[in-house]
Amino acid sequence: MNRSVRSVFVIMLAATLGLVAFGSTSALAGSSFTDPAGDSGDAPDITAVTVSNDNGGNILVHVALANFTPESTVTIWLDTDKNASTGQDGFEYRLILNNSADAAKAGWSLDQWNGTAWVPAAQTSTVHAAFDTTYADFRINKSDLGGTSGFSFQVWTAKLVADAITAHDYAPDSTLLTWAYNLTGTPPQPTPKPATSPVVKALTSSGRLGTYIHLNFRISDQSGRATVSVGVYRPNGQRLAFKTYPNQRVSSGTPYWALWKPPYRGRFGFCVIAKNASGKISKPSCANATVS
Repeated sequence: MNRSVRSVFVIMLAATLGLVAFGSTSALAGSSFTDPAGDSGDAPDITAVTVSNDNGGNILVHVALANFTPESTVTIWLDTDKNASTGQDGFEYRLILNNSADAAKAGWSLDQWNGTAWVPAAQTSTVHAAFDTTYADFRINKSDLGGTSGFSFQVWTAKLVADAITAHDYAPDSTLLTWAYNLTGTPPQPTPKPATSPVVKALTSSGRLGTYIHLNFRISDQSGRATVSVGVYRPNGQRLAFKTYPNQRVSSGTPYWALWKPPYRGRFGFCVIAKNASGKISKPSCANATVS
């Protein structure tokens, strides 16, 4: 793997906040596919897959899983020209995500079939991957897939012991089957009502290594609701964690926090930003988080 996965963190907002990506254009209601549960042995069990895109060609593939534990892998095989006679067994691209306790093995990659072998595809800022034990998310732009307008695909998982596959799962539930997805345009959006921008204030926070620490902040908005995003950064600006929570009830008198498990001791920075239903975005607010 030639890219690292942000698997070292778990970050969540208090007050039952949900999880969704932030900073992309509006996504359509996607196509959903299901796969039988309990048929994977010790491998990650695929139970559902949802694919969606926006009018910028940004594609999200969300794989619902059980048991995506270390020394496991998830691969999405993509037939981007819908021609079974091209690529390897019809597939031109593959997205691979490895969950491993060994940092040298953990990571994700986008590979392309060059006619004789799989090789790393061009690296762009529009390709991302994230996961925990219950899901794997892949974000990619259609330009990363040769400008495709749609694709057939298959999802595969495996459990590895000493780099050998001991169990696996396919979705659809056969190596001979694929699902199909066609990209679509974004439907008209309602005109937002006028509103002021949300106001956020990140507060200096601290905690101990080996535990989840509170990243404290306050937030208010005229409408009483906002989509809130929290990011954690190294001193050099490299992002360690980023989570977004849509359409949450917020109150100026209520303290909020994100829970984050740091990878090592030291001083980190975290930033909070909010966006309300009218599309008004707050100024980012940042503070230090010290881990002892």
